[in-house]
Amino acid sequence: MNEYHQVKESMGSLRPYEKCLKFGPGFLSDAELLGVILRTGAVGMDAVALGERILKMVPSCSGLAGMYRLSVDELCRLKGI
Repeated sequence: MNEYHQVKESMGSLRPYEKCLKFGPGFLSDAELLGVILRTGAVGMDAVALGERILKMVPSCSGLAGMYRLSVDELCRLKGI
């Protein structure tokens, strides 16, 4: 197994915060980055799932950069925010 596959395999078993500490933020998806920032989700939804819900609210191609278009009111309507 080459180094890339070893890193990828070990990343799959880590939560986003641990993955960020071990490999750096460049190895995280946008939803995982939001999960690290949020730290907690809501009942039945972890922080990464909450991050995915937030990202679904922005135009599909804009990712984290599109979050500036969301108002505080829109974000506060989400369970967990």
